[in-house]
This record gives sequence, C-alpha cells and structure tokens, in this order.
Amino acid sequence: PIAGHATVTAGRLTIRGLVGRTDGADILTETLQGDAAEAAQLGTELAERMLRLGAREILDSVELSASD
Repeated sequence: PIAGHATVTAGRLTIRGLVGRTDGADILTETLQGDAAEAAQLGTELAERMLRLGAREILDSVELSASD
C-alpha cells in the first residue's frame, strides 16, 4: 500500500506519507510540515526522505512479488 494525506491549517501544510508491504510486515510512515506555498517542494522532500528510510526496498519487494 501507498498513501498520502495533506492538510492546510493557517497557511501551514502537513503532509503524511505511508508505504507498506502487502502483508503488513513493514510499514513506513513519515510526516513533514511547512509553508503551504511550498507544497510541491515539501512533497518531493517527503518522498526523498521516505526513500532514504527504506521505502525503495519495500516498493521493490512488492514489485517482485507481483511479477511472480
């Protein structure tokens, strides 16, 4: 599973991301906050941070199991 959710309160963006294995064995979540005017940059930063924390390995494992 892959998920993203964002809210804006008083000009501040809170964006949350989730990447997990289909069996639920590993679930990675991360949250980032910043100025709502910088939404695209914050989204990119969140994605890059999640990849560094292990999202790439989770996504690769899901892709491999789907091709079996």
